[in-house]
Formats: sequence, C-alpha cells, structure tokens
Amino acid sequence: MFFKLELVYIVAVGAVALSMLPVLIIDMYRRMYEQKRFADVTDYMEQILFSFRKERKILSALRECEQALPDGQMRAAIWEAVAYVEAGTATTEEGVYTEALALIEKRYPCKKIHTVHELLVSAEERGGDVGTSIDLMVEDIEVWKRQVYELQKDKKVGHTDCIFSIVGAALTSGLAVYLMDQVKNTMGSSPVASIFTLLPVQLTSFVLILICLFTFAGSSRKLVQDWMDGKKKKDVLHAYEYLTHYDAGKEGRKSILLSLPSLVIAIVCIAFNLSAVAVIFVVLAVFMLFQHRVNCSVYRSDVKNALYEALPEWMFDMALLLQYNNVQVSLAESVSHAESILQPELTALVERIRKDPAEIQSYLQFFAGVDIPEIATCMKMLYSMSNDGTGNMQVQISNLVAHVNKLREKELELKNEKIVFQARMMIMYPVAATTVKLLIDMASGTVLLFQLFGTMI
Repeated sequence: MFFKLELVYIVAVGAVALSMLPVLIIDMYRRMYEQKRFADVTDYMEQILFSFRKERKILSALRECEQALPDGQMRAAIWEAVAYVEAGTATTEEGVYTEALALIEKRYPCKKIHTVHELLVSAEERGGDVGTSIDLMVEDIEVWKRQVYELQKDKKVGHTDCIFSIVGAALTSGLAVYLMDQVKNTMGSSPVASIFTLLPVQLTSFVLILICLFTFAGSSRKLVQDWMDGKKKKDVLHAYEYLTHYDAGKEGRKSILLSLPSLVIAIVCIAFNLSAVAVIFVVLAVFMLFQHRVNCSVYRSDVKNALYEALPEWMFDMALLLQYNNVQVSLAESVSHAESILQPELTALVERIRKDPAEIQSYLQFFAGVDIPEIATCMKMLYSMSNDGTGNMQVQISNLVAHVNKLREKELELKNEKIVFQARMMIMYPVAATTVKLLIDMASGTVLLFQLFGTMI
C-alpha cells in the first residue's frame, strides 16, 4: 500500500510473505532450541567434571549429573549412558565407558564434549591426580562459553542493522517517488498518469519488497547457526600439500606456458582489428601469467585460518597429556587426536625429536613456512619443558594454557571478521536495490515530466 502497488503485485508479495512466515517461525523456535542445547551442553560438561572430581568414577559422576540437571533431552541421554554402563557389555575394543559416553555425543555432536569424555575415560583407566586437568578443562569451557555468547551478541547487532537497512531502503525509495509525484501534481491537472502507475516503478517496487523480505529471512537464519562446533571443518590438506611442494621457478614457467595461448589469440585479434576481443585475451594472459602467485596467496590464507582453528584444541590436548607424560610421548599421542592439517607436521616433529631431542631447531621447523608467531612461541615452550625436566612443569603448563586462550581469542576474532563481513553484505542488498530503483524511478519520472511539458505547450 505504501508503494501503491497494483493488485497482482500485492497478491504476489502476500503469497511470498505467507510462504516465508512458517520458515521464520521455525527459525525462531530453532534459535531458542539451539540456545537451550548449548546451555545443556555447557551445564553438563561443568557438572560432570565437578562430580568426577569427588569420587573419580565415571558411573558415580553420571548418576550425580543426572540428578543435578533438570528434565530434558540431556538428562534422558545421561540416563541412557548410565544404563549402558550398568549393563557392562562392550561391543567394541574402545570399552564400555567410551561407548556409553558416545550415546551422549551422538545426541549432542560437539568437540568439547568429546574432549571432556576422553579426559574422564583416561583418568578412570590411569588413575592419579587429575585435579589440574579438570581445572584446565573448566577454564577452557568458560572461555568457550564467553566466546560463543559474544559471537551471538555480534550477530544480533548485525541483524538489527539489517532491519534498519531494510526500513531505510523502503522509506528512501518510497518517499522519492512520492516527491516526484508531488512535483507533477503541483504543475496542474493533466491527462498524464501518476508516477506510481508506471510499469517500471511498479516492477522496481515489487522487486525491492521481495529483496527486503528475503534479506530479512536470510539475516534471521544466521541467528540460528554457530551455537556448537559440531560442523565439519573445511579440508585444506590439498592447500598444505601445494605449499609444501611449492617451487616458485617451476610454477612460474608453468604459468608462462598457460598464458601463451591467450597472448597468441590476442595478437591475432589485433591483426584483424578486433581490439575489444584482444583486450579481453590480454587481460586473461596477464592473469594466467600470475595465477601461481594468486593460488599461493589463497592457499596460504586457507592454511593460516585452518591453523588458527586447529591449534588451540591441539595445544589444550597437549596440556592435558603433559599431566601424565613427558613432551615426546605427549606429542606422539596427540597426533591421532589432532586435526588433519596438523598431523603431517606433528609426525615429522616427533621424528625430528626422536633423532635429535636436544636441538631447538627440531621444534622450530614445525610449520616454519607459515607466518604464525604463536606457533614458534608454543614450540619454544615445549622445548623448554622437554629440557628443564618436571620441576616447574605446572607453571609451564599454566603458561601454555594461557597461550591457548590467546589463540582462542584470535580464532574468535577471525570468525567475527567473517560474520561482520556477511552482516555488511546483508545490509548492502537493500541499499543496492534502492540505488537501482531510484535510478529507474528517476528516469521514469523524467520521461513522465517531459510528457507533461508536451501537453502544456
């Protein structure tokens, strides 16, 4: 009604809006559902760790956890795990505890829960004092909770900005047409139609409303995501392999060969006076000439981002392993639990230390080709732990965990940068649509005014 759309467009907009309404309602409930699941996960992890600290038995900790948590899906999952442990029958070599806790992980796919369960199973089997490990894990969970809630807060701000962008776009484009129509009306009555009835104005108003609706729905959908880290991460092993075997000279020669066909076609086009086509192939030839540098830059960025995601988890795993083992054994055991991007370098690191354990370069060669200063700092810490013995191991582990938290903040910063960029892109959709609509409406209004002047002469 604000844009004075004709009935056919109003019906179409109403149909689209009604079809979106169930999706928006479902997303609203999904957002509340995911938030509740996240709260269940964090409450469970903290409670199971505190309960396990008392008696150092997984079954007792699960029973106490079941009583402490309110009714819901998490309590039902814990009851299922308790019943599985009490049955005492394992179907695989992993053991009854791992299989029972996997029932909870199946309902709540989250890397943090898996890490907590690994700590519990390891402590149950090995015994010993795990108080420090539990403290580290609780601190890590608190850091993760703070990061996730901060992330969701930033996304809500982005959603609010998107709503303001939609409202501003609608008002700006609508009022501009009202202004042009008012200018026409001040020039006296005439047989010339209203600006609102022009086909281009009707179409642009209809498209703008649809873009605003889809933008709002897309922005709402983003609020549902990123509560738990159960998603599959991007595989960048091919990028790591490319950088590992990268030869600038060889890749440069390959790029020259790839650019030659485009360059030859450009020369032929110039000979036949096809200048426009020649320019296109010249640009293509230049791109192919430097494509190896572009690939290298993109792959290096992918590997760097993947490392910032994988390193905190691995370093925290190392901090837990160092409670029971020395540096060399901890590194060897961490390989199987590490992300795929870390495993080749970890395997090479373990081999270098086995051959020359006293040489610091054995540690510093770990991802030496990637510009991440935190890696070198971590390797120096591990080298110091390996050579200083266990006298001040607790202090060194605390320093390592503090370094892990800094890396987690860096990881969150990278995630937030992506989310802010996506939020900005969502804001730009209505703005871009409004710009195009204003240009078309102004052109239509100008034509209409010329027609009006023609009737007045």
